[in-house]
Amino acid sequence: MQSKITLLILCIVGIFLFVYGTAGGLRLLLGKFLLEGGFANVNYATLALLCAVPFILYIVATSNTVETMRELIMTSGAFFVIIFMYANVLLVNSLIVMHPEMVTRLLTVFPAASFLLVFVLSFVQKRNIWWKETK
Repeated sequence: MQSKITLLILCIVGIFLFVYGTAGGLRLLLGKFLLEGGFANVNYATLALLCAVPFILYIVATSNTVETMRELIMTSGAFFVIIFMYANVLLVNSLIVMHPEMVTRLLTVFPAASFLLVFVLSFVQKRNIWWKETK
């Protein structure tokens, strides 16, 4: 059984690995990074931290069991992976140069998407619409 602290650390490490892994994978596949400067760009770390905030807040603020929190984090994380990967591939393939205002938009949109996913799925989970089967 995992504790809240273990789940918190796994969320942070997982999102960092995912953001940097996506950057590396796209560099290998398409030959470009999303953000100028590659892995040395601080905005990748900022993006990872901002995307981790909704998951961290959910873990800290909820009184659910660790199993329930893990289920919600895995489900919303899976949806976030799909959105993040799709948007990154499209942006890397586009011919648009990443200006600072576009980077600011990215640093706003991706965390907002992760917040919406966590919020909506926690609402669905509380209402038991489709989350748990009756025994």
